[in-house]
Amino acid sequence: MKNLSLFLVFMGLSLFGISQSIPQDVINLVNNCQYIFEGTVIRSDSYWGSPDSAIYTSNTLQIHKILKGNLVCGTVEVITRGGRVGDEGQIISHNLVLYKGLKGAFFCNPTNYDLSPIDFYPETNTDPLQVEFGEQGYLRYYYDGINKEVSNNMLVLDSIAQVYDAVELLTQFNYIDCEATITAPSSVAVLKVASTALTAKNDTHIDTQNREYVEKVNQKLQKAATNKIAATNELIYTFQNLQITQTFPRYFEFDVSLSASDNDSYIDNGLALVQYPKSLFGVDIVGNNKITVTRSTVIASVADYDDPIPLYENDSCFKVWIFAKTSNVTRYQLNTTPTPAFHVKIEYSTCNLLGVLRWGDVSKMSLYSLYTSTATGFDYTQYPVTTATGFHNIPRCLPEITDFNPKNVKAGVGDSVTISGKFFGQTRGTGKVSLRDADRKLLNAYISLDSIDYISWSDNQIKVRIASFNINANNLFGGGSHPAGSGKIIIKNSSSDTTSSYLLVPPNLTVDYAVSNTYESLLFQKKRIDLVDAYGPNTLGNGGYGFYIAKNIYNNPKAYATVKKALKDWQCLTKVPFVILDTLPSTWSETISVNDKKNVIQFGVLDPNTIMETSTFAGTCPNANGNAILPEVDIIINNTIVTWVYDTGAVSALQVDFYWSLLHELGHAHLLVHVTNPNDMMYGFEQVHPTPFNLRRINLASDVNAKNGGDDVINHSLNTAHGSCIPIANIVLLPPCVANAVEDEYLNGSLKVYPNPFSNVLKIELAEGIILSTELTNLLGQTIFKQNLPRITNEAEINVNGVNKGIYILNVHTNKHDYIVKLIKQ
Repeated sequence: MKNLSLFLVFMGLSLFGISQSIPQDVINLVNNCQYIFEGTVIRSDSYWGSPDSAIYTSNTLQIHKILKGNLVCGTVEVITRGGRVGDEGQIISHNLVLYKGLKGAFFCNPTNYDLSPIDFYPETNTDPLQVEFGEQGYLRYYYDGINKEVSNNMLVLDSIAQVYDAVELLTQFNYIDCEATITAPSSVAVLKVASTALTAKNDTHIDTQNREYVEKVNQKLQKAATNKIAATNELIYTFQNLQITQTFPRYFEFDVSLSASDNDSYIDNGLALVQYPKSLFGVDIVGNNKITVTRSTVIASVADYDDPIPLYENDSCFKVWIFAKTSNVTRYQLNTTPTPAFHVKIEYSTCNLLGVLRWGDVSKMSLYSLYTSTATGFDYTQYPVTTATGFHNIPRCLPEITDFNPKNVKAGVGDSVTISGKFFGQTRGTGKVSLRDADRKLLNAYISLDSIDYISWSDNQIKVRIASFNINANNLFGGGSHPAGSGKIIIKNSSSDTTSSYLLVPPNLTVDYAVSNTYESLLFQKKRIDLVDAYGPNTLGNGGYGFYIAKNIYNNPKAYATVKKALKDWQCLTKVPFVILDTLPSTWSETISVNDKKNVIQFGVLDPNTIMETSTFAGTCPNANGNAILPEVDIIINNTIVTWVYDTGAVSALQVDFYWSLLHELGHAHLLVHVTNPNDMMYGFEQVHPTPFNLRRINLASDVNAKNGGDDVINHSLNTAHGSCIPIANIVLLPPCVANAVEDEYLNGSLKVYPNPFSNVLKIELAEGIILSTELTNLLGQTIFKQNLPRITNEAEINVNGVNKGIYILNVHTNKHDYIVKLIKQ
């Protein structure tokens, strides 16, 4: 029954999230991978494939557990696509990027990627692997201080044990624990620390002082035994006003207060025994001078009461005597309201752990609690009942956010946020600020900022830059690897333990858009990447990027029409010079993105679950102070997907939206990266749906963030000097246009179709030749109107009254050519 339950659980997990990838459940991962292991990345080295066509990264992983496959304990090499070599890098959207320190479960097969001629590390397992199913083939073990999870960008598991159980269920293989023989670290050092600073309890002065108090109280007790006055009912000790104070060092302060069950007693003598957690304050806080005690209201009179002095009781308990002087004394009258007797201030060793403040031996406290019936009398009487009420949780000094400004930012453009609050720590140390990870759909997925993103850090204020990527996460180039997204801000100070939770405070930080950056190690800063005239005036001359359309796109009328529409709509939104340059010759056979100085849109070879990806080759210009440029863009569309939807409208189960997905990739080509707002085009999820219903569609014209982000990239590109490392000119913006407008693309003007846009009637005129037939289809390929002309003619008329508004394709078959015309029904 357990195995069946596991099977059902993993089947259900397959539909957790939908993105530019087709979701794979754990069962598919296990069954389609030869090697499964748990490990940690210990180094990453990028290199050019042969012959300098694409960049790959060699990742060395330390194996912790072998779950499937003929591996041995030790290390293994895993190859991933993309990376950076010197001043050049390849950025691939929706691509798995590994970096040092990542831990999780890896689902692998033997690699077919180009290998490096350099052996970066002598791995124990000599055959290199590659992660199957891209980002989905790595289940990350993640803990953000609040939630522990095992997840990839598509699904989340309850625990690591689910991975083990699923693999065992499907392979009947018990995993090999490579860490089982590791010896636990010696506890000698811990014991040595715990035994220090205990000499104070034997301090002669303290022992002498304590004995004097005991002797004096015993004398009073002897007198109390002979007194015949009526005893009051009860003396009550109470903790009050618990608080954390100061910054460095930090202190825990509280009052010890006294009250009585009536108004008939004047406090003469008392003893407070206070039990404290050593984990927070250390051993013997008295002997280590970590505590001070001062007078409060009850014993405020120096003439009437001795100074309250903390004394050693045991390693986790101190005591304070309340002692009225023996002559010319006026004692304090207690009542039913707790009144502070003395104030305690203890220095924290660490203040992020849970702890409890308790009373010590109450029977001992009761023994030494005396009062008199008048303020100046000496009729000492022992309280018949002494109560020390309860215990208190000691407040933890976890980071607490009270405000942050501004509330709306842009990632990767230099925007900063100032966070106000308390308990952040005097210095950052190992403290972290974490923001929502826009590459993962999980609401609790967070990524910590890089060290260079911190501007300032104090106990009550932190200032950080909002970056579009994490340095280690993408080999020094951006491209959408863990960009900061909208969400809550998480603060961890340097002394927070791994079990404490960090405070999340609304409202959320809103990241409107994010743009790609690169990290310049010599300058120790993240800088923008710019669009340029990648070809220069001698080659292209349009001041931008001319895209070659592969024949496998051109020969698919629906795909080609959608590509042209998407490019046109993106141009109209931003005026970016993305234009169609030419079609590639039939002899062109490349199916992956290579560094060939051609911008290509093509059907190609991708991971079977990847819908589309954008591969950009970026480089830096040393003469321009590290400003990076984007000389080449390739958009690859999975050639194995046959369920494309080429236009808006209702769809069937698991169909894929070609137009929306392509717009999203054009955003990556424009150097925009993922955001977490589902209403934005750069939200990286939900192009495919598991059940039939209308696709989530983005109205590009009203996507303010996409437009503002695109304009931001263009404005920076136009106003930045890019040096002379290669012949580069700035981009030249296209003139304003209207989205969805249709241009004349008819062969030398030999065919005319009008009006366009049309209402009810379409007229067709052919300059030379005979029209044989016409067919009007929508972008789904559904036939709206079809006719064979019964006579020889070069003119035709189509009545399309009742046709819904939208974009249509008119196919005109003649005796010389076949024409394809894109039309708009208004």
